[in-house]
Amino acid sequence: MLFYALGSMMSHVIGNFIPGSVLGMFFLFIALRLKIIQPHHVDSISYFLTSIMGLLFVPAGVGLVTQLPIIKQYWHIILLSMVLSTIMVMAVVAIAQQRFEQYAKKLQHQKQLRKQLEQEETTQHITPNDN
Repeated sequence: MLFYALGSMMSHVIGNFIPGSVLGMFFLFIALRLKIIQPHHVDSISYFLTSIMGLLFVPAGVGLVTQLPIIKQYWHIILLSMVLSTIMVMAVVAIAQQRFEQYAKKLQHQKQLRKQLEQEETTQHITPNDN
């Protein structure tokens, strides 16, 4: 609740540009990454919320049903925006995945080069002189 409250306050400060719940989740993520909060502190509530997640979507579903006339009027625009946003998300994820894979390959290659250099250095020190 603390992070939700912080997110709501910050959302209000920035003119409700980003919902308070989203900011609260971001603050919780930062706190977990910085190890300010340990994961075991949020385990029980996260398991509970995950188990009832379907129930949490009921109000959104009811809201859609109450707006059927608007949805019928603008269905083509809604469908187009859904298709375009899906394509954009897929493209961004694909590009990010490719960049992560390239970076991982680069790191792996550097690690192999370091290992080869270390092996060459140790074999140079071990070889006896031919005097």
